[in-house]
Amino acid sequence: MTQNFKISGIISEFNPYHLGHQSLIVQTRQAGATHIVAIMSGNFVQRGEPACFDKWVRTKTALSAGVDLVIELPLPWVVAGAETFAAGGVSIVNALGCVHQLSFGSECGDIEALSAVADILRTEQFSQALQVELQKESLLRLHARRLCFSYKSEDRFFIGTSK
Repeated sequence: MTQNFKISGIISEFNPYHLGHQSLIVQTRQAGATHIVAIMSGNFVQRGEPACFDKWVRTKTALSAGVDLVIELPLPWVVAGAETFAAGGVSIVNALGCVHQLSFGSECGDIEALSAVADILRTEQFSQALQVELQKESLLRLHARRLCFSYKSEDRFFIGTSK
């Protein structure tokens, strides 16, 4: 009897594990994943910060929440920025040779908007424009002028941009 597996990969920190992570796992299963592999940071997370809980606690939590296998992302990829963290996770997923899709969460939850932005970011025109701006350091100056602290009526401070 031949079984049809659909294995999904999730590149994660689960630091700490929250309802958004649970929703991602549930939706990944609902999308047809028979198995879920999580590539997860160890005791340190992006930019070298210590994890809220050690890797063993976070692994047990992920496994009890429906992940089938947790593989630790090596430290050099973990402590780098988000792009390197993601690239390290994707390289492990690719090396496994059995993962059919990546599953991920986002703040906006709109895959078409994310795809559109990704398409723009991959263009040579954007890359060249970004390099010009970075060389001028104008992005830093622009944000320094626009960022301000604003007081909200709920007695909370937040950082916003001026119009």
